[in-house]
Amino acid sequence: MPSRSGTVVAAVERCLRAAGGSGRSLAGPLRELADHHEDLRLAALAQGCTEAEAEALADARLGEPTDLARQWAAVLRQASWWGRHPWLGFGILPPVAFLLVWCLVGAGVVAAGGLGLWLRHVGGFSAGDLATAFLAEPEAFAEVYAVPAGVNTAALALVVLGFGRLARRALLGPRWLALAGLVTAGQGFFLQNGLEPHRFNFGYGWPPNWAGAAIPLLVAGLLVAEWAVRRRGVRVVAGPLVGWPLTWRVTPTLVGFALLAALVLGLGLRLREAAGRRAARLGWLRREVWPAERAAAVEELRRGHAPITRLATPVELAPWVNAALADSVPGDPAGGNHLASLPAGLHVFAGVPFLIDGRVQLLGRDLPPHFPAWPTRVREIPIGRHCGNLHLLHGAAYSAAQPVPPGTVVGRLVIRYADQSTAELPMVAGAQVLNWWGPVFTTEAPAGERRPSAPGTTLAWAGVNPAIRKAVPDYSLRLYRTTFANPHPEAWIVSVDYASTVTGAAPFLLGLTVE
Repeated sequence: MPSRSGTVVAAVERCLRAAGGSGRSLAGPLRELADHHEDLRLAALAQGCTEAEAEALADARLGEPTDLARQWAAVLRQASWWGRHPWLGFGILPPVAFLLVWCLVGAGVVAAGGLGLWLRHVGGFSAGDLATAFLAEPEAFAEVYAVPAGVNTAALALVVLGFGRLARRALLGPRWLALAGLVTAGQGFFLQNGLEPHRFNFGYGWPPNWAGAAIPLLVAGLLVAEWAVRRRGVRVVAGPLVGWPLTWRVTPTLVGFALLAALVLGLGLRLREAAGRRAARLGWLRREVWPAERAAAVEELRRGHAPITRLATPVELAPWVNAALADSVPGDPAGGNHLASLPAGLHVFAGVPFLIDGRVQLLGRDLPPHFPAWPTRVREIPIGRHCGNLHLLHGAAYSAAQPVPPGTVVGRLVIRYADQSTAELPMVAGAQVLNWWGPVFTTEAPAGERRPSAPGTTLAWAGVNPAIRKAVPDYSLRLYRTTFANPHPEAWIVSVDYASTVTGAAPFLLGLTVE
């Protein structure tokens, strides 16, 4: 009989635990084996054997511990869904599990990070103010851009750890854990996501994400190495601790995750340092640079542009005005977000005279539940003449919940001619109009928010109101003058329609002049 340390039952338990079995899954088989061992021992005692002889005889009749452990492992594998379907469990399900884990980790990070940013950056502002502040000054939230990479790392590592635990509990061996790691690494290799001021990207694509492939392989490799170490029973004794002996198992997983924790800590410190430098620079810009640039831009607007036309005829828009200048613009029904500082009446903006009676406000995608009375289109604004150019004084209130990417058509001016033909003049985000909240300074202003790109569009007016002063005091209200060339100057224009395309922007018209 081979020598053993302790009973066969204890040896079988050690073998099964080294293979990854947990106490809960092993409780039943070990209890059954212990009962059988006890029956054999009692039978030997009844035959007149001594206690030691009965114990040895019971051990011998049970069999070799490694053989018993192998037999019980096969039984336990067949009793587990993961053991019966390893190809499906470890080859197909990891990508699905990754998406679920990614959503859970992302939701937790967003909730915790949103609270932290709210406490750190905006104090008592509402969630809407926080979103507005982030969209207005994305550089001030430098640590936010590391969130997608952190969520990816955590989700990929957790998926491999979870499937490693399942493989061990099902006593399947390290090869199935390696398969789950390879499948997850393949998913991470093509994973592409990122955070930008106006959008979040998530999907699969090219170029390859080497970090996304390396993380699952690293974690799977550490778990496989740990598995091998556990089978050999390697332990390290570190002496007494407060009178009690301290013993622990040193495995590659512990070492690897200690290194990973150190890496994450170092990354966090670097991000904190970068955020501190950025905050210091923002403070300098707010004190020394932006006020002077904003004052210069406002002074230039106050002096006025040289007249670009002497034959202009302002169009009376009063019959179509549906919001006063002092009425709050979409998204802030409580008030404070208005154009009350814009002078009404006949005034010259950006070299063109406009007759201002109020706002012709159209709907955006997020507004119908709150502003059902506002239209998506106003029709038949009478013109009744030939003209070569149409000048608009207009703006658009962008939704913080649904930012509008550049190139999106947010509205149209539809020209109706006497011969029943029509022509459409699109208002494109980034070209003819920008968000009416934005910078009028240039130093480190977001590139897409500095000025519209269309040659016929220029900043015509800048101001403030209580809402923007509270949420983003560095920004200003902005209105634009856009000049469209009439596609058919020889044709008689009967009327024009002003229409919204119902995107995340709610366009509004303040003045229309023809020449």
